[in-house]
Amino acid sequence: AEYARHPLLRTVGIDRGFYAPIPERDLARYAASLPAGFLACAKAPEAVTSPVRVAPGSSRPAERNPDYLSPARLAAEMLDPFRRAFPAHTGPFLLQFPPSPTGARTPPLEFAERLDAFLSGLPRDLSYAVELRDPSLLTDAYRDVLRRHRVAHVYNQATAMPGLPAQERVCPLDLAPFTVLRLLLRPGTRYAERKEAFAPFDRIVDRDDAMRADVADVVARAARAGRGVFVLVNNKAEGSAPLTLARLAEAIAAVRRAER
Repeated sequence: AEYARHPLLRTVGIDRGFYAPIPERDLARYAASLPAGFLACAKAPEAVTSPVRVAPGSSRPAERNPDYLSPARLAAEMLDPFRRAFPAHTGPFLLQFPPSPTGARTPPLEFAERLDAFLSGLPRDLSYAVELRDPSLLTDAYRDVLRRHRVAHVYNQATAMPGLPAQERVCPLDLAPFTVLRLLLRPGTRYAERKEAFAPFDRIVDRDDAMRADVADVVARAARAGRGVFVLVNNKAEGSAPLTLARLAEAIAAVRRAER
């Protein structure tokens, strides 16, 4: 409720669904805390987006996941509960595909084909966005699948992914009627090291002007085209997500002023 009162914070990423189903009572509690028109971006369960699974704390090798890209499991664990308990605040569902161990990686063309079949089995009245963590999957075939289903590509800043302009060269903004950006880590850096260096996340530690300029450009062009835009920021992007968002707002406003 406190978060949603801030004028800049008009969406939020609900990541916890990646690890375990979210109880409907918690979704109802979230809904009661949010104002009208506030849409959240919920991350789909790893049980659906990871080709292999490892039990927490287990020393056993990763095993193939039988529910990888299962529309039925996604519906049961996330889509149906959100319809019942969170309908007025449901934004795009984020389908994040984590990097897989070398021996378990899905070849890019096979991934695109399986993603096509998966998206074909999802309800059409909900919105989806795909986030890649393996740059080899960012192909023309992948783009064509997203375009066919009107699903967005998540322009992310993450360890192994290329920058936003390189992603947009493959996946243009017009794939879907909305745009999603997730700013997680400066490319080439790791989550644990950034967490240790940036805590307690109350200041900008690693200012990234290139990232801000790229984001401001994408957001301004998307808004000019009448697309809804969702920007999600992690503390590990620059050191403090709220301060990054404030600086991004200033950069976007400057771009919009220059357009007039």
